[in-house]
Amino acid sequence: MSRPGPDDILDQTEPFPSGARLGWWGGYGAMVLLAFCFGVWTGNQRPRPVEQAAATAPTIPEKVTLPPPEANPEPKKELTPEPKKAPEAKPPEPKKAPEVVPMPEPKKTPEVVVKTPEPKKTPEPPPTPMAKEVLFVKEVLPIFKSKCNICHGDSKGVKGDLDLRSLKTILKGGDNGPGVKPGDLKTGTVWQSIEDGTMPPAGKEALSDAEKAVIRNWILSGAK
Repeated sequence: MSRPGPDDILDQTEPFPSGARLGWWGGYGAMVLLAFCFGVWTGNQRPRPVEQAAATAPTIPEKVTLPPPEANPEPKKELTPEPKKAPEAKPPEPKKAPEVVPMPEPKKTPEVVVKTPEPKKTPEPPPTPMAKEVLFVKEVLPIFKSKCNICHGDSKGVKGDLDLRSLKTILKGGDNGPGVKPGDLKTGTVWQSIEDGTMPPAGKEALSDAEKAVIRNWILSGAK
């Protein structure tokens, strides 16, 4: 059975089945595409007229013009090498003087500072508490009359020129200085003699501690 051509297909009044129609159109399209590709390829293979003429034209060699020969060529001068100059002798460099290393300075001997110890201050005696005021006529004079006036209040004579019968003569004192200095136990001869035990003298009735306290407080309170 022969395959129907295009004319037979166009004259055919009966419709093709859908599968046969698609197959025919697919084959037709493939043939058209193949013919188009072949035409493009053959067009690119044909040489262009200008390029073909240039390729087939014979090449004409260029003329080479030579320079005219010189009339009297000068002989070439032989170059004589210049004599080499002997290197100049360098003057001897002056010798450097040896560096003088400075002597190290002697280390200073540290001064020894001898600190003189400060003298210790003698502690001041604590302040004497204020003594109770004692009256001379009422409390002190009776003690002097009973224990001291035998030597320092007798009308026949006063020992050491110290008269203990009145406040005035006591403050005046005798041969060894004032008998009493108000507020000062170290200056008057009366208290010094009582304290060192020379008054009353040996063999005489001694002062009691209470009597000594009265005389002491009297001097410290102002000897009034």
